[in-house]
Amino acid sequence: MDTSDKILETDWNIIKDCSSEIANATACGIDDRLLRGKLFSELCTLRDKYGRLPSILATQADYENSELQLSLLKEAYSAACEIYDVKNKAYISSSLVEVYLEIENESDKLNFWLKIFYSNIFDYTDDYLEMLVDEFKEL
Repeated sequence: MDTSDKILETDWNIIKDCSSEIANATACGIDDRLLRGKLFSELCTLRDKYGRLPSILATQADYENSELQLSLLKEAYSAACEIYDVKNKAYISSSLVEVYLEIENESDKLNFWLKIFYSNIFDYTDDYLEMLVDEFKEL
């Protein structure tokens, strides 16, 4: 199935395969730098083909340091809003909540993104997002 921001399934499967390879290497304690490089190269190819879509930006954010990660996630969220991509809005806002949970002295931003996340799950939800709702309620 194509992504919610209309990336063809055949193109997105390459990204899913790269992500799986990174996860497997990490689980085995293997250096994943070359695999990350391959993923970033494939994301660049998709960015050239499709533009700066939410799925591409958010996936890159998953593998970046926290400062660049926040910037990419916010851009991805904005891009999702522009194209009315409710699935990516829900997932990206949940990612922003998770990032701000790790940053000290950012409770205002954490609360902001929590409110955004809760509003987004009215438009799109699934089992994973419902699990996050339960987790976030404990905050």
